[in-house]
Amino acid sequence: MADAAPVLVSLNHKGGTGKTHVAYLVASVARARGQRCLLVDLDQQANLTSSFLPGHTSPTGVERLFDPSQEPSAAGVIHATPYDGIDLIPATPLLAPLDLSDQTAWQAHDLHLSLRGVLSELRGEYDYVVLDCPPRLSLTSYAALCAASHLIVPLEAADWGARGTQAVVATQRLVFERYNPELVLLGYVVSRYKRT
Repeated sequence: MADAAPVLVSLNHKGGTGKTHVAYLVASVARARGQRCLLVDLDQQANLTSSFLPGHTSPTGVERLFDPSQEPSAAGVIHATPYDGIDLIPATPLLAPLDLSDQTAWQAHDLHLSLRGVLSELRGEYDYVVLDCPPRLSLTSYAALCAASHLIVPLEAADWGARGTQAVVATQRLVFERYNPELVLLGYVVSRYKRT
């Protein structure tokens, strides 16, 4: 196991590009290689959570890491999945209000950095950490970029897919300059294209 696992974030400013599928595939390949992977579902749709923990009903999940009233901690939010070597910090319905919260409050409490603090403590326990983001540049997406070492941008081979990608890359540069000089753009994954 690596001393500091890479933290991969799957992000695009558009739905249907395969963000969750990329996270799922990375975890599956890691498992096939006998490696440990921690998945973090930051999308309130919770598709990654329902893929790995069908019927999940825990009242707390990733939103707890962004609670300004308590010290961010992974204790009690990491769940083992039915698949050896794959753990998950799930999304729950309580994640939805976070993206509606005031950005000023996030900055006042450094909530955009809380995920990075928690994951830095866990990177030695896993070979990979994969963050699945919502289909927009949200506060949780911003926190994911602050915590990640590598950005993967799934996209459609279409004009509107490229526009979403441009917004993500601009945000990645901003986060790189202000908060996370470790963050590199690993690459693009074309997940959908139409033959003409």
